Amino acid sequence: MYGQAGMYDQAGMYDQAAMYGLESDIMQDQQQLQMWSQPLAGTVALEQLLAELPPEQRCLQLGARQAERLMVDLAQQGVAPRIVDLKNVREKLIEASNPSPLAYLATLEQSAPDRRLPPNCRPSLLQAKLKNGQNRLRKLLDPVLDPGGQGFVDLAYTPDGALLPETSRVWQFGLALVQADGVGKTGLQRVRSPCLFTARLALFDRRSNRFLGNVLGLRPEAVSNYDKRWEFDPNERVIVRCGCVQSDPQAGTRLVTEDALSIFVEFNISYRLAVQDTANMPQNEHKCARLVDEISTCWAMISFKRCTSLTREVDINVPLYYGSIYDPQPLTAFYAEKRSKAPFWSNAFKSKENPVLQFRVGPLNVGKPPLVPYAYMPPTMLATHDLATSLAAYRMSLALSLARQPGPFAASSDPVLSAFPALLGDHHLLAEFLTRWRDLINKMTAVAGADRGCCSPDVLPPLAAMVEAFRRCTIELAPLAHCPTVPPRHINNFVEYQGHRLRLIQHYCHVVDPKSNTILGARHPVEPLSHCGFEFLHAPFDVSEIRLCMADRLEKPEPFYRH
Repeated sequence: MYGQAGMYDQAGMYDQAAMYGLESDIMQDQQQLQMWSQPLAGTVALEQLLAELPPEQRCLQLGARQAERLMVDLAQQGVAPRIVDLKNVREKLIEASNPSPLAYLATLEQSAPDRRLPPNCRPSLLQAKLKNGQNRLRKLLDPVLDPGGQGFVDLAYTPDGALLPETSRVWQFGLALVQADGVGKTGLQRVRSPCLFTARLALFDRRSNRFLGNVLGLRPEAVSNYDKRWEFDPNERVIVRCGCVQSDPQAGTRLVTEDALSIFVEFNISYRLAVQDTANMPQNEHKCARLVDEISTCWAMISFKRCTSLTREVDINVPLYYGSIYDPQPLTAFYAEKRSKAPFWSNAFKSKENPVLQFRVGPLNVGKPPLVPYAYMPPTMLATHDLATSLAAYRMSLALSLARQPGPFAASSDPVLSAFPALLGDHHLLAEFLTRWRDLINKMTAVAGADRGCCSPDVLPPLAAMVEAFRRCTIELAPLAHCPTVPPRHINNFVEYQGHRLRLIQHYCHVVDPKSNTILGARHPVEPLSHCGFEFLHAPFDVSEIRLCMADRLEKPEPFYRH
């Protein structure tokens, strides 16, 4: 006691201070742990039940799905298990709240013959990329940051806000799909009705095993010969651009070579959503919008280097493949194997399939000059002429806005530049924007060429007029980007839901006859903005809707697989 008292005097209230420090918290935690570890009255611990069983039958390692299936089978047999220990309950709960993107296709496959799709069918790779937030069109609006994060690599402008042309090397050419013969089938023609045929294109870098730029979808004009022949509009030209400097989240930037690049073309079919296919679909619209609904029947690969070396426009045929992009299988071999297994009389009067893709490719200087120079467009992109022109106008407007700020990463307020990415992320709003944009630039081109003679060269509208036209088209549709009245996006093949959503957008943009449900003309944006019949006016205004800051990517960097 004397020694303890001496220690107490020397330490200066040591024991009393210890009771108010960390040791008291530890003691309280131990007391609570002992209290909660004791079983409640009238309950039996699991260890007591396991002690009554033989050691070899105490525990059975099963997954959540296996244990659930085992319980269902035993219940159907009338046998109740004595002890069931469900593990991975957390994973099962997360899986139920966040279903797999392929949940719908897994259910759709059950309606196919033999409950399996043909070997040539796979879930759409490019649509899965889009649903996962990768290679979206709105990604083209973000300039490439330099390795130090102090500026941009592909966005240079003067102090007065004039956008400078791209100085680094950029490969570019024009591409147009003409026809695809021998496209594979899904085997669902008799049980489901197709609602969408689309060909998706993307730039593929074989050296780094990643897709560059954005994914572009083209719809065929006609589908015939039992869905085996797809005919496209040869006049719908796609501008293909790829810069030698690409963004890299790990190294900042990296160089790519044209010999390692290819254009991946995927032929997809989507079927109309049926009631029996909604068994594994979530109830939330936002989660349903992440589901993949397109089935890839075949694909083609176009050499990027050969397209850049052409000096004139030519038509080229490439074979079609199926399977993985890393293990391609010729579609001709699939048809040959299928014919060998079929009876002789079933193939006697059928023509032999020739699965090829015909496309037209050539330099960009063929045809009319663009309204905006190609050097003002994003360095890496796949876009049609109207879409590429709008992207260039956005970059010119962005350069003008950044030049007025004290720095390139300062926050500003711009309702046009902040709303345009939301328009690109919504296919209904993007289609309406392109319609207005196309009509407006056609009028501007006609007015610019009205005073010239028949032998005079084409007169293009000034770039300042293009920027003002872009801002006008965007600001007319900007209220719809954050409108609570417009329902959120759903799975693409939900035709009834998509039609209802499209009618609401058209009611805002056009004057619709209620009797015939036809569009009478365009609605002036002042009318819905000053009318109480549009419910979005009653929503509170949010300042974040018009905020624009290039430093958001530095504060919240995206992982590698998101680029």
